[in-house]
Amino acid sequence: MGNALVDVYAPYQGHYTTGETRVRHVDSAGMAAILASLRDPVRTAGGGAANAAKIAALLGVKAGFAGTVGQGPEGKGDEAALFFEAELRRVQVTPFLSRGKNPTGSCVILHDHTGTREIIASPGASTELSPGALMPGLIRKAGALVLDGYMLPAQELAAALLAEALAGGIPAAIDAGAPFIVRGLGKKLLEYATALPLLLFMNEEEAEVFTTLAGLSLKKLTGNGAFPVIVVKKEARGAEVYAGGSVIQAKTRPRFPLESTGAGDAFCGAFMSAWIQKRPLAECAALANEAAGLVLAIPGTAIDTDTREKFAALKEKYRL
Repeated sequence: MGNALVDVYAPYQGHYTTGETRVRHVDSAGMAAILASLRDPVRTAGGGAANAAKIAALLGVKAGFAGTVGQGPEGKGDEAALFFEAELRRVQVTPFLSRGKNPTGSCVILHDHTGTREIIASPGASTELSPGALMPGLIRKAGALVLDGYMLPAQELAAALLAEALAGGIPAAIDAGAPFIVRGLGKKLLEYATALPLLLFMNEEEAEVFTTLAGLSLKKLTGNGAFPVIVVKKEARGAEVYAGGSVIQAKTRPRFPLESTGAGDAFCGAFMSAWIQKRPLAECAALANEAAGLVLAIPGTAIDTDTREKFAALKEKYRL
């Protein structure tokens, strides 16, 4: 479950600048103007949880995605909503989409040979997701709930979804999403880690913020049973998995990315695909590293025929 966004990849046309990737937010009208100005855009159904669901489905897991898209003038979905739903279905993800008053959300990723230069987001209808809009009992029918970290600032919504998972004995996985989310909600994440059967995915910066707020190392935080499982994504250096007081190192092969957006989501989706089938944590991380590597070669999770075949080979390799 998470933000339903149409991710749009296009060449960066601004002046060359150094420093961090620029991130800005615009309203729906501003996004419409930006989309109309893009050269050779590539669109794909995106948002962290949708990306994870798509990768899980490519690896043979029965996956669904729940989020909110725009209703359009006739209430059947605007053009972006119809595109989003069609792409989910194309990769065998079951959509559970409610309709919001705002247009379907979009995220534009502008890149050049150095990587992502600018990200422009317009959440649109994605922020209108509510527990009441979901199919009754949906979470309790799942084998696991994967929640996009960008949902966490909507604290009442996130708490309601996770409480439903807890009541049904459903394991939950959260991909932290961004360092600012961990800075603002690290204490809440710690509460979830102690109350839920939780898997928590973070990058190195997010993990550093989290351990500082918690006042404990990840090894100590995960030393009291099967949960929580904390996975730290380390990009070209692979990943570390903390569970049961132990640390599993999972190395990977460094790659030069065409575009890195979506690789972390692919890691989460692949890891959960193996974990839900009770594979060893080391195997879950190895599969996740390989899946993220495949996504680095394409714009986000815009799965082409060649990439689909590579995921089919990966599924066969791990006998999923």
